[in-house]
Amino acid sequence: MARQGSPAKAARRITLTTMLSPALLVVAAVMGFPLAYALVRSFERRGSFVGLQNYSMLLSDPTIQTVIARTALFVAVCATIELLLGLSYALLLNREFPGRGIVRTLYLVPLLVPPVIAALNWSFLLNPQFGAVNQLLRYVLPPAWIPLWLADPTWAMVAVIIVTVWRNTPFVMILILAGLQSIGREMYEAAFIDGASRIQALRYVTLPSLRKVILVALMLRVIDLFRVFDTIFVMTQGGPGGATDILSTRIYKMAFWEAQTGPAAALSYIALIITLMLLVPLLFLSRGRTD
Repeated sequence: MARQGSPAKAARRITLTTMLSPALLVVAAVMGFPLAYALVRSFERRGSFVGLQNYSMLLSDPTIQTVIARTALFVAVCATIELLLGLSYALLLNREFPGRGIVRTLYLVPLLVPPVIAALNWSFLLNPQFGAVNQLLRYVLPPAWIPLWLADPTWAMVAVIIVTVWRNTPFVMILILAGLQSIGREMYEAAFIDGASRIQALRYVTLPSLRKVILVALMLRVIDLFRVFDTIFVMTQGGPGGATDILSTRIYKMAFWEAQTGPAAALSYIALIITLMLLVPLLFLSRGRTD
């Protein structure tokens, strides 16, 4: 039987390869050429070949080290909050209650707002003089406690994190909600028959069943958080005083403001390597067993 089926399988593979090859070639060209060009430029400085000097210069620069550390903190905080909120929202919206469809739609609204529009709106909301957020805070906080948000280095990073989490948490929620709906009711019924509480069912049934979904969501968010640019650039342009400068904004400034295309290309590859170093362990964990 296997021998009879193998020619048919081979024919299907050839057909699929033939049909997909044009699209794969286009994707390879669109993605491969910029990567190859950036790699070549990362070994150059002002039109001269310098080898690995751009990489060594960047990695030994205290400013770049601070930017890398700030990016890691930004990614870690945003990913953690998004996963916790996404899991909480998914658990809430997985229950049956009147108007659940409307509530689900409302939770998805931030995901539908373009990043630039969201950043502009939040910039107005967080304006220290006439922003709605500070106007409301004046009713509950003393004037000295009201943050300046985008004008203060610490609060500017907090504001950027809030906007990033607000916009992207629905994406995590959708993934986890889909995973929740794939868990069979019989698993919960068996757990409750054995005397498990709701918290125990969450710990021993829900979370283990969602392990791969959560890891996939985490990988996707890590990739996307390293690429965050428009939100930060529209709200702060990396300021004040470089307090919200992360790798994506630093690469842009080096390439287009400072005309250092070689070091900018090298820094982009450093960001790529850091991203891959974070993704590889998550990829191995996602391939593990869930039981």
